Amino acid sequence: MTEGQNNSERYVEILEEFLLQVKADMEAAGVSNSVFMQDNSPIHNYYRALIWLQEAVWEIADQLACSPDLNPIEHVWYYLKKVLHQKFPNLASFPGGPAAVKKRIVECLEEAWKEILTSLLDSLTRSMPRRVAAVIKAEGWYAKY
Repeated sequence: MTEGQNNSERYVEILEEFLLQVKADMEAAGVSNSVFMQDNSPIHNYYRALIWLQEAVWEIADQLACSPDLNPIEHVWYYLKKVLHQKFPNLASFPGGPAAVKKRIVECLEEAWKEILTSLLDSLTRSMPRRVAAVIKAEGWYAKY
């Protein structure tokens, strides 16, 4: 894990480090029409990141600013946060300096991540046609998801 906050340069490093392998794994599993989705964060729209994605031949899904409903990972983050608070209610008051607190948070997040069920991910994937229809009906605005 790299220290420090994410920025546009670090985002490109993450893409280079992980995304090509993800694509290779998907193609090995028979998925050839994958689409990469990211939100409208400025670091995601950094010209180097967009060029890298284009050169890596990733189709990028357009993300409407008012439609987080189209990004199922938002629901995964909600679930992860819920598990984190349930399993580690005293995490906010963990003793020690910044390095010790950060180390503990990483440990707790890794443990909480293991609690995410495949069935949740499958359910979110299956819900995408309904989500798209709801956003179209709402003309790009928030849907009831």
